[in-house]
Amino acid sequence: MTSANTPRPASRGNAANLATAQTFLFAPGDRPERFEKALGYDADVVIIDWEASVIGANKAQARENTAAFVRNIDGRRVAIRLNPSTGDEFPHDLAALVRFHKRIAGVFLTMVNSADDLIAAANALPASLPRVGMIETARGILNVESIIDTGKLCRVAFGNMDFQTALSLPPDQDVGLFYPSARMVLASSAAGLPAPIAGATENIADLQAFERSARFERNLGFLGKLCVHPTQLPVARTVFSPSADEIAWAHRVIDATQRSHAVMMDGHMVDRPVVDRAKAILRRASHL
Repeated sequence: MTSANTPRPASRGNAANLATAQTFLFAPGDRPERFEKALGYDADVVIIDWEASVIGANKAQARENTAAFVRNIDGRRVAIRLNPSTGDEFPHDLAALVRFHKRIAGVFLTMVNSADDLIAAANALPASLPRVGMIETARGILNVESIIDTGKLCRVAFGNMDFQTALSLPPDQDVGLFYPSARMVLASSAAGLPAPIAGATENIADLQAFERSARFERNLGFLGKLCVHPTQLPVARTVFSPSADEIAWAHRVIDATQRSHAVMMDGHMVDRPVVDRAKAILRRASHL
């Protein structure tokens, strides 16, 4: 397992984008001393946050900090979490983005509740800027299919902490997340989007609890995770990446089915769906 302080391999950094990324690390926008440090960790994407971690009085400074930082770096591993599109801060976010949007990977749109709200927000943003929609409310979950069907997003992410708070769900229990998670995963697959990004785990001290949450989310169909501390990154990388055994199995399946999609391997039937599963594992592995 990679140490949290191990520098990120450069070869993986250039290939990272919002659609294929598995690990995301937040950095508060009003803490510019953390930006470069965050990029040194093993995260596919660093999310500079202008929303939840920044108090109202510091939001303007967070935008200025970000503009100054991305001016002198390759920002293909940097995304911005914007303020809600229906709030007073969003126009200021837009004005700031105009200055540097071509230098970053994209943006996370927060509190995406309806297709209409998303369309209005997306149309206000630079057209070429990739957008991840954060589904964080009961209304957003119930509208997730129509939100995704707008075609305005490259991916969705689960804002589980806001969702759990709004529904008075215990933050350390997963049972209340089955239904909203399934809606997001199914809607993404049906629309041809990449699998969604799992939400944050607020327990920083207990990495075993983090791993349990991550494995639960992976088993539900998520293929990435938001992280709030660098020590969570190597665990998330392990959980959401194909293992060496999975990759070896996938190669064996491909080799065994060169002439037929109906063979036996290790006592298991292999046919087209299994071949497709093997190909998907190898595609995911190619982005590591």
